[in-house]
Amino acid sequence: MTGGPLPEGAVAPVVTLPDTHGASVTVGGPAASATLLVFVPFAFSRTCTAELTELQDGLEELRGAGVRVLAASCDPVFALRAWAEQDGYRFDLLSDFWPHGAAARAYGVFDDAQGFARRGSFLLDADGVVRWTLVHPGGRAFDTVELSGFPADHGQYAGDACWSEDLDEVQHVVYGPFPSASVLTDDLDLTDAPVLTTLTTPARNGVYELGWSDDDAIVPTEPGYYVVVSTFDGDDRVQPYRSSTADVRERFYVPPTPTGETPVSVITQATPTALVGEPFDDLALVQGSTIPDGAHLVFRAYGPQLAGSEPVCVEAFYESDPVPVTRPGVYRSGTTSVDRPGEVHWVETLYDEAGQVIAEGVCGAPGETTVVTQVESFTVTTKTVATVEQGQEATDTAIVAGTVPAGASVVFQAYRKDGGTPTCTPGELAFTSEPVALDGPGEYVSQPVLFDEPGIYHWVETVYDEAGSVIHRGVCG
Repeated sequence: MTGGPLPEGAVAPVVTLPDTHGASVTVGGPAASATLLVFVPFAFSRTCTAELTELQDGLEELRGAGVRVLAASCDPVFALRAWAEQDGYRFDLLSDFWPHGAAARAYGVFDDAQGFARRGSFLLDADGVVRWTLVHPGGRAFDTVELSGFPADHGQYAGDACWSEDLDEVQHVVYGPFPSASVLTDDLDLTDAPVLTTLTTPARNGVYELGWSDDDAIVPTEPGYYVVVSTFDGDDRVQPYRSSTADVRERFYVPPTPTGETPVSVITQATPTALVGEPFDDLALVQGSTIPDGAHLVFRAYGPQLAGSEPVCVEAFYESDPVPVTRPGVYRSGTTSVDRPGEVHWVETLYDEAGQVIAEGVCGAPGETTVVTQVESFTVTTKTVATVEQGQEATDTAIVAGTVPAGASVVFQAYRKDGGTPTCTPGELAFTSEPVALDGPGEYVSQPVLFDEPGIYHWVETVYDEAGSVIHRGVCG
């Protein structure tokens, strides 16, 4: 897994992902409400379906608490749409398929070895700050508790003839597992409730992180719902207090460990658009627990064909070398290109060692077409304000020369450099301009921006044609 999960208290990275209808949804940054972002590994899998079903069961309660619910996986848009329609989910499912796993990687839950998101839940407040709990089978849970309302010297007062010594302890009891979220109500009797573990902190104002050290690890052993209840028994100076078992921010859910075999399936996504002569490829996500030894993928590309015509996949102009498939994960076709515009249709075939077909795509399947366009020669260069003081506005300028396609526009994006090598990942995105219409050769300036933090920012300009296809994109750094 890449790094570690994003810690509590961190500012959530701003990521934009398509929903099941291709509309962009932005997560992170200031928002109208809190957001619960749930990463799951695979669409249609039994464990993930059970988890989202439980999430749906508690949807009205979460919305009533002012929480927007989003789920994300590395599956393509089309797979998530079919999943949402099949199971009737009433919250947005977001596709982190391309760039593959970029959002999961930004949140620290992407599994590089297998190419999917690990199960993780992140609660963001309206300011975009992470208040989260992450659990997956065999994993750990974490919590952050803020204590307030104690006298400034609480825990240090030794008492006198009239007042008793301070009680300097708050207990944080992790109750569970419970079979359903519906039983976690304000009036739940905890007398005989199962207890996973009990942690203590000083009864003093401050922020306390629970579960981070090995000494106070919260390690669920059974599937179900858990809730953290914080209790102060009270002393002569402070009244007793107990947090509510109905507080959705203090819950976490552990899904059951999957049992049995999962059949092999293949989900694919081709490069959506390319220019004549520009390389493009296809990508396949292979899932399942029954992948046989010697399995391999072959990708074939057909066309280019006239846009809008009936797809025909008879004679491939490109056939990949066999790609060994040793486990669930993401596999690529290798790149190809064409010398004329049109639609290129991809078909992937998964074979066993004997050459028998295990799974095969369909000609013209959604997400398996690369639209290749021919653009008349034009060039784009840029210049930016090299140095600004914090509090001063920064801008970028695109210098467009040659024949500009009708209806073209340019969008400017600024990425805050995070590390030694410029990467311009979604997690580093700090600013996106409104589209600026290109009405011919000339200089076009972005809207001004005030960066919140000092540092190095890399600008990248993207030119779109009238249909919204990318016809030019600058290089990061």
